[in-house]
Amino acid sequence: MATHSTHRLSPLAVACMIVAGSFGPAVAPLTSAQEATLEEVIVTARKRDENLMDIPESVSAISGMAIERQNIKGLNKIGLAVPNLNLSMRTDGYPNVSIRGLGAFGMTQGVGFYLDDVQLFSDASSRFGDLARIEVLKGPQGVLYGGSNIGGAVKYVSKAPSTDGLSGRIKGLAGEQGIVDVEGDINIPLSDRWALRAFAFTREDDGFMRNPGSLSPVFGVDYEQPEDVTAYEESGGRLVLAGDLSDRVSLNASVRYNEYDGPVNNWARDFGH
Repeated sequence: MATHSTHRLSPLAVACMIVAGSFGPAVAPLTSAQEATLEEVIVTARKRDENLMDIPESVSAISGMAIERQNIKGLNKIGLAVPNLNLSMRTDGYPNVSIRGLGAFGMTQGVGFYLDDVQLFSDASSRFGDLARIEVLKGPQGVLYGGSNIGGAVKYVSKAPSTDGLSGRIKGLAGEQGIVDVEGDINIPLSDRWALRAFAFTREDDGFMRNPGSLSPVFGVDYEQPEDVTAYEESGGRLVLAGDLSDRVSLNASVRYNEYDGPVNNWARDFGH
């Protein structure tokens, strides 16, 4: 004779089982999430080393690794990487910039450009390599950076010389339209307190546009415009010497050279020889 027994679970037991089933599988991911930490990003937006998360300002930082991976070598790619930063190049080589809609166009700029806290007035659109990071400060910066910063500021922070050891790097790029791009840097310790760092680059580009009527006169004058209207050559370098003069005083001296031969705005024709 078979016997059948039926066991009924109380509503409290059913509720406990549902709660246990809901939270049980999530224990391990929750533990992993608690163990994960955010990478600390150090910036100098307020003229001293600070954690980006501790600054009560709107600052966008592009790390040195991101600069390498995204192949950022000019202002145009910085504008693509930072929201609310709009860039356009004038025919004289200086950029028109606005951040969050604030800025200026023409001789008076509304956004300042800085290389290691030294303001750039004539060649802000030049190529600056061997960078530790790029900082974009959004909003007026007149208190710490002076005038012409109503919209904000763009700071290039170069890699500092190090006494840790001899190191170097060389990077080459080649492609269609005759592109040849080579850059390299080297860090040389001079003593336990002094170090030297050097960076150099060169680039040739045949351009992406051709002007088949380059030899035709304009308004009756033959300006002999080149057929490869977007071709350019660029080269430059930077030498930095840094060290401690005493326990409280340090020196960071640098010299930089840049040369550019070509159009700065591919869509504006340059009339003249």
